[in-house]
Amino acid sequence: MLLATSDLALAGELMIFGMVGIFLVLFLLYIISQILIKIFPANKK
Repeated sequence: MLLATSDLALAGELMIFGMVGIFLVLFLLYIISQILIKIFPANKK
């Protein structure tokens, strides 16, 4: 089974988009959680 270079380039491009998407979602979850912590701080007794 032979792979064409265009197939490898497409696979690399899809992998980069997937990795960027995962880190973008993680970053958005972090930002949203930080905003919620500032809006609703924990009660310190």
